[in-house]
Parts: sequence; structure tokens; C-alpha cells
Amino acid sequence: MLRCALMSPSAKRTCPWEFYVTTDEAKLRPLSGCRTYGSKMFDTATAAIVIALDSTLCDNTWMADGAIAAENILLAAAEQGIGACWCHVHEREGAPELTHRLFGIPENLKVLCAIALGYPAEEKSPYDLDKLKFDKVHYV
Repeated sequence: MLRCALMSPSAKRTCPWEFYVTTDEAKLRPLSGCRTYGSKMFDTATAAIVIALDSTLCDNTWMADGAIAAENILLAAAEQGIGACWCHVHEREGAPELTHRLFGIPENLKVLCAIALGYPAEEKSPYDLDKLKFDKVHYV
């Protein structure tokens, strides 16, 4: 997963990301309260990857660079049969402060997201292909 993240494209190949990885329950469990909604998966996660970025390396693309790396992690996890879920952290309900404190992330880095990792408790059915919104696709 991390190899895939590190191979992600970034603006001008600046690679502005830093990946903070933990299996420590003392760091994982508090993440479940970083948001009012959408962070409870850290209650049972076996690992997490927090993605922080140096926005000074790429002012207007740091979020996209981080999101691409996160998506590569999510796809690699799925390929390995590992459950993974994105939790948006940037500018959300005190979540940036919590992740900076828990993971010792320098203040000059902006935390974009935390990804919960573990083995799924349930099997979800694949996306219903009949519900894809092809009206959102425009051929010009």
C-alpha cells in the first residue's frame, strides 16, 4: 500500500506528502472521535495511515496530490482484501489538531485525511452498475 502511495503522481513531482502509519491502539481509538460523524471505524481498525502534506511545495495542488495518494492506498488495500475507509480531516471539527497531537505531526504540514485499515466485519455488495449516472458523462 505504501509503495503505491509513494508512486503516486504529484504536481511537478514535488511529492509533498508524509505518511504516518500506526497500529498502536492508543493512537487508533482516539481517532474514532475526531469527527462527529464518519470516524467510528477507528474503534475497530487494526491500523491507520494519516496523510499530511507540505502545502508550500505546491500551493494549489496539495489536496489533489494527497487525495491521489490516498486513492492509491485504498485501491491497494482492496486488492489485498483489506478493508479501508477514508476519513476527511482537513478543516473538520478539531480533527487536524487531534491528528497533529496524536501522531507528532509538525505544524507546517496540513493533514488531509486518515485511512482506517482492517479486515471487514461484513461483505458489501459491489456497486450496482445499473445505478451508474451516465448522464454525468458528456461526449463533446
